[in-house]
Amino acid sequence: MNTGLFDSFSLEIYPFTIYLSVGQSDDEFLTSIIENELVISGDYLDGERSYGKLWIASSLDIIFRLREYPESFKDIGVVSHESLHATYRVMESIGIEHNQGSEEAFTYLLGYIVEKVHELYTNKLLELGL
Repeated sequence: MNTGLFDSFSLEIYPFTIYLSVGQSDDEFLTSIIENELVISGDYLDGERSYGKLWIASSLDIIFRLREYPESFKDIGVVSHESLHATYRVMESIGIEHNQGSEEAFTYLLGYIVEKVHELYTNKLLELGL
């Protein structure tokens, strides 16, 4: 049984889609990238070096990979960490710099990304009965 997740969600008010990979093997991850016609620069596979990683696709979509399903507060910290990277990439690409005047836009987007990532992997775990 494939317990890995590859899904996506739109940022709705920003022209981005975030593709989320959780618990996929390297082969499953590469297959998902190819099937979704995503192109990223750099190394698709980072070995076992990191629990989470984020790439910007050539289409400016974001690919967010977690090697395992989050189980601890440290893992949730990685979700937040990668979500903050995604937030900065989106805001940077639309010309919004982080400062006191833009802080709310950043934090609302960060909260939205964390919430959607959590929703997708929680639904997958429920589907798997885990």
